[in-house]
Amino acid sequence: QIELRVLASLSNCEKLIEAFNNGVDIHTLTAQQVFETENITPLQRRQAKAVNFGIVYGISDYGLKEQLGVSIFEAKGIINKFHQAYPEISEYLANCVEFTEENGYAKTYFNRRRYLPLIHSKEYNKREFAKRAAMNAPIQGTAADIIKIVMVKIDELLKNYDSKSFKNVNQGDL
Repeated sequence: QIELRVLASLSNCEKLIEAFNNGVDIHTLTAQQVFETENITPLQRRQAKAVNFGIVYGISDYGLKEQLGVSIFEAKGIINKFHQAYPEISEYLANCVEFTEENGYAKTYFNRRRYLPLIHSKEYNKREFAKRAAMNAPIQGTAADIIKIVMVKIDELLKNYDSKSFKNVNQGDL
């Protein structure tokens, strides 16, 4: 769920940040928001999980329809309810696309860039792909950056850790 945590943080979505800080199940929370009920079925939770991760990847109503096996009308409604429940995320994702349109690249929290020249393509499919990448790259890229930073720090800690269990570990084994 690192990408959802990154999304919550980058978008400053208080509802999700509070839920993560309090150990609330994010998929259940989203299901409650989207389906407007406290009593969530396993199917509704699975659908909300698909929405949570789909939003990170810029899923369309058609893509969600295909993934959930619901009508296009239902998929649109679910996506709209998600955006109503988490307006900060909608605003953040729109800002990501706008930034990319203006600059030709998306960037992670740590300023690593992904150039997306197709954002100005005359071809609809290519342009829409670039828009989805513009939304996804800051989230997934930041998650990857965090993991890389942690791996380097763990490596440093292990090198300085004097323990019998690590004495015979080759760096290539880690």
